[in-house]
Amino acid sequence: MTRSAFCYRAPPVAESSEDKSGVIIDYSMQGNIVGVEALNASQKMVPPNMLEYEAL
Repeated sequence: MTRSAFCYRAPPVAESSEDKSGVIIDYSMQGNIVGVEALNASQKMVPPNMLEYEAL
């Protein structure tokens, strides 16, 4: 089974781009990042059941 990891915050998505293979970034109308998706995350993340992020 492959799983995707997805982080999302509130405004609606206006545009998406796959900047690196398997990593999709969603943008708002103002160009802010509102979502990040890692395709096949369970195969590409170590450990696959943990996701950490930091807001700066």
